[in-house]
Amino acid sequence: MNGMELASHLKANSDTADIPVIMITSRATDKHRQMAESSGIEIYLTKPYSEDELLQHIHNLLEPSYSTSS
Repeated sequence: MNGMELASHLKANSDTADIPVIMITSRATDKHRQMAESSGIEIYLTKPYSEDELLQHIHNLLEPSYSTSS
C-alpha cells in the first residue's frame, strides 16, 4: 500500500475520515497532485520542503476553526 492508498483508506473509514493528512513526496507533477487531492490529502508538499512551512501547515490544521469547517 502506498501513501495515497493509505490516505484513501483513512478517508473512507468513518473513525479516521476527519484526520488531516499531509503528504511529503518527491513527485511534483500535476498528475500526482490531483491523485493526492482525490485521495483526500489536505496538504501536499514536495521535497525539498521547508520545516517552517510544514510546521505552519500543522499549526493551521490543528486550529479549532479547521475542525469546525470540515
